[in-house]
Amino acid sequence: MLLIEFLLIIGCFAGVLTGLMGSSGVLVVIPGVILLGYTAHQAVGISLAVDMVASIIVMITYYRHGRANLKGGVGIATAAVVGALIGNRLTRYVPEVGLSGGYGILLFTNAFAF
Repeated sequence: MLLIEFLLIIGCFAGVLTGLMGSSGVLVVIPGVILLGYTAHQAVGISLAVDMVASIIVMITYYRHGRANLKGGVGIATAAVVGALIGNRLTRYVPEVGLSGGYGILLFTNAFAF
């Protein structure tokens, strides 16, 4: 039961961050599910599923309130899809420790930048 409760807390926190700041659930979901014993590769997949659903819901809400620039978003999304396809192909060559370490560096760099 504790596992389900922890997953719900992770999901809720990720959703609040996504809705509040447009932040990806990756900030919360990946570390949270890794703590539960998932591999880094599995955590990325879980995070992507969470981000997809949460982001669509938040985007609809922002659009309804006149806060979404769809033209700009489509351009960036198109480039992001190309980048995601490339990244997905590269991930099979990245060992678990490299993916975890790279994620840690990314989090640290983002924290420093903000």
